[in-house]
Amino acid sequence: MRNIWTIAKREYNQYFISPIAYVVAVALLTLVGGYFAILLLAANQQAASGFGFVPGINEVNNLFAFLLLIASPALTMRLLADETRTGTIELLLTAPVRDFELVFGKWLGSFLFVLSLIAVTFIYPVILNNLVSPGIDQKALISSYLGLILLSASFLAIAWDYLLSSAIKSLLLYPRWQSLSPYGGSLEFPPACYLWEGNSSVTW
Repeated sequence: MRNIWTIAKREYNQYFISPIAYVVAVALLTLVGGYFAILLLAANQQAASGFGFVPGINEVNNLFAFLLLIASPALTMRLLADETRTGTIELLLTAPVRDFELVFGKWLGSFLFVLSLIAVTFIYPVILNNLVSPGIDQKALISSYLGLILLSASFLAIAWDYLLSSAIKSLLLYPRWQSLSPYGGSLEFPPACYLWEGNSSVTW
């Protein structure tokens, strides 16, 4: 458990020095915040005309979940990309940790980062609770955020699993591709076409 938390804490801290994480966070929070502002303006205008509606937090969380579905590959991609870029992938793979601890620790680090973004959105129900009388439904609020947290965990797990599967496939195909290369294995990475399942150029 200590190894998992150590890896997760390291990955979580790495997000705050990664430009990709900042781009994803700014884009996601800006779009969600803009959508929330539009909801409030629309409710205000309709209230002035006598046909007002009460905006809910579900609409905001639904947009957050949709954007996170798109952003999950970018957040999990750096989990291996940074290790390869900095040359620490070999050190990590030979470290005295189990495969489960390594995989789960990296996933947990990305999940903690997403939880930090979700925590920023807590300001929206606070604003709604002050604007709506007698306040928003607390049970619906808790259910909405619980569903968002579970969806976030699932999206990151799926993206992380796909990334690991692609990386493993690349490692398995690389030696075979290198022997088939007309350049005598001088290239560092195989082209994408050789990583396509069913490619006729690769025979087993």
